[in-house]
Amino acid sequence: MYVQVSNELTLSDLNDDGKAVQSMGDGIIESAYSIHITGDVSIDSNEFAIQAGNSSETDTLKIDASITQTGKLNLKAGDHIIQNAEVITAGTLTLVADNENESTDTVRGGITQTNASITSTTVNLESYESIVMNNENNQIDILSATVEKGAFSYTENDSIQIDKITADQAINITSLSGAITDYQNDVEGDIISNSGIVSLTAASDIGGGDHEDVYLEISESTSFSAQSNQAGSINIKSSGALTLSYVSTTDGAIDILADGKITAENIISGDANDDEHHDISIKNTSGSVDLETITTDHLLTVSTKSEILSTSGKISGVAAILSASGGIGSSDDALTVNVGQLDISNRMSGDIYIHSTNDLSLIDLTDDSRAVNNFGGGHIQSDQNLTIAGEIHQSADFTLTAGVDLTLSSDIQHKAGGSINFHAANDILHTAGKVVSGSGSIQLIADKNQTGEGTIVQTGGEYKSTTLDIIASETVDLSAGSNDLEIIKATVNAGDFLYKEVNDISIDTIIASGNVTITSETGFIADASDDTEIDIHSGSGQVTLSAGSRIAGLEEGGDMYLEIAPGSSITANTSNIGHIFLRSFGDLTLTDVTTADGEIQVDTTGLIHAVNVASGDMGDNA
Repeated sequence: MYVQVSNELTLSDLNDDGKAVQSMGDGIIESAYSIHITGDVSIDSNEFAIQAGNSSETDTLKIDASITQTGKLNLKAGDHIIQNAEVITAGTLTLVADNENESTDTVRGGITQTNASITSTTVNLESYESIVMNNENNQIDILSATVEKGAFSYTENDSIQIDKITADQAINITSLSGAITDYQNDVEGDIISNSGIVSLTAASDIGGGDHEDVYLEISESTSFSAQSNQAGSINIKSSGALTLSYVSTTDGAIDILADGKITAENIISGDANDDEHHDISIKNTSGSVDLETITTDHLLTVSTKSEILSTSGKISGVAAILSASGGIGSSDDALTVNVGQLDISNRMSGDIYIHSTNDLSLIDLTDDSRAVNNFGGGHIQSDQNLTIAGEIHQSADFTLTAGVDLTLSSDIQHKAGGSINFHAANDILHTAGKVVSGSGSIQLIADKNQTGEGTIVQTGGEYKSTTLDIIASETVDLSAGSNDLEIIKATVNAGDFLYKEVNDISIDTIIASGNVTITSETGFIADASDDTEIDIHSGSGQVTLSAGSRIAGLEEGGDMYLEIAPGSSITANTSNIGHIFLRSFGDLTLTDVTTADGEIQVDTTGLIHAVNVASGDMGDNA
C-alpha cells in the first residue's frame, strides 16, 4: 500500500469495518501536511510507514486510534507527534518528530504521549523538542532516543534496556515494576544530558544488567538522581565529573565509578529485610571526592587518587574504608562519620581529619596490616569511645582524641619521629602494641574535659620516644609495659603516678597528688635538666625510686642532684653500681635509701629523718 496526498489527511473508518487502514503488505501513507488517525490501523507486513508533512506548515501526526503492526513501523511528522491511542508492534518502532529538520520552520517537532501506551521490542525516538512518554502501560524492551533541544521523560511498566538516550535538557526514566539496564555490553555512554540532569527510578536494578560490564554509563558533568524502590542495586559509571544529588536503594547495594570529581550529596543503601549486607562503593580515577550525607546498610568504600573532602553531612553505617592520595577532610572541615569500624589510607600528600559522633574502632578492613596508613598527620577524634584495633602508621604529627575512653591495642608509629598525641575525656587504656615516635614525643592526656575523672593505665604494649608528656586527673600506671623513654613529664591531679621501664629514665617534672613510683630495671633515674628546680612532687609525700644504676642529677658536670619536694618520705634503691644523690629544700624522711654499690648524698635545707640508709660495695673495692 502506497498512498501520497498533498493535503491534510484523516485516516478514519468510513465503511464500518472497524478499521481505517488494513494492509497485508509493506507500504507508506504520506501527507504533505498533518495526518490525523481517528480509526484503527492494522498492518501485517515487514515494514510500514506513516509520515506527516513535507512543508513549513503545520505537519502534525495525531494518533487517536490504535495502530498494530507485526513488523517494523515508522511514524514520522514534520512537526509534532501526539499519541492518544495505543501503538503495538512486534518489530522495531521508530518515531521521528521534526522530520523536515528545517531551521526556518517556526514549529519544531516534539513527541507527546497522553492516555496511551506503546508495546514494542525496540523503539527509536527522535525529535527536536521534548519527548514526554509517561504512560504507565508502556512496554518497551530496548529504547534509544535523541532530543535536539528539549527534555526526555519516559515511564515503563516493566524492565527497560537503554541503548542510548541523548537529550539537550533533563532526562527522566522510570520503570514501575522492573529494572533500567544497559542494552550493550560496552563502556560507551548510555545516557547523555547536555544540561547535566538525569533522574532514574526503578523497582529493581539500575545498572549494566546481565553483562560483564556491570555499569550503566552516563555522561560527564551530570547531576544524577536514582532510586531503586523495591529490591535491586544501582551501578553507575560517569565519563567525567559527577554529582550524586540523591541515590537510594530500598534493598540493594550502590556502586559509583567516575573519571572525574565526585560530589556525593545524599546516598542511601537499604536492607528492607535486614538479611543481607548492601554496601556503597564510590571510586574515581581523577579529581576529589566530596562527601555529604552517606548512609549505608553495611560498608562504605571511598577511593580516589586525589582528596576526600566534606563540608556538611555525615557518613553512617557499620564500617567504612577510605582511600585517598591528597588527604581526607581538613582542619576546618573534618569528615564526620558514624560508623563502628574505620580503615583509612592516604598515600601521597595531605593529612587526615576525622570526626566520629559515636564509638569508633580503627581497624584493618583491607588485609594490608594497617588500620591507618597516612603520608601526613592530622586528627582523628570520636565523641564517644575510640579504640585502636589495627596498626597506625603516620608520617607527620597527629592526634587521637576520645570523647569517653581511648584504648590502644595495636602498633602506632610516627615514621618521621614527631609528635603523637593521645587525648581522652575519661580514661586511656594501653593493652597491647608499640607506640613509637623515635626522636619525637608522645603526649597522654586523660580527663581532657577537666571533669575530674581520667586515668591512664598500661596493661601491655610499649611506649618509645624521646619525650613522654602526661596529664591526668586520676592515677597513671605505666608499670606493666615494656617502655623505652628518655624524658618523662607528668601531672596527676588526684591520684598516683607509677612508671616502669628497662632502660634509663630522665625526669623533667613529675607532679602527683598521690604516691610517685618510678622504676628503671637496668638504667638510671636522673634529672633531665641542669637546674635546681623540683623534679618530683608527691602530694602524699610517698616517693619510691628503683634503678639499676644511679639515682641522681646529671652524670658529668652541672647539677649532680635529683630534686625532691620537701616533706617527702623517700624510698630509693639501686640494684647495681650507682650513686644516690638527692636534694630538697625542707624536711625529708629517708624511709629506705640503699645502694648496691655507690655513694648516698642527701642535701636539704631542712631536717632529715633517716629510718634506713645504707650504701653498699659489691666488689668491696671502695
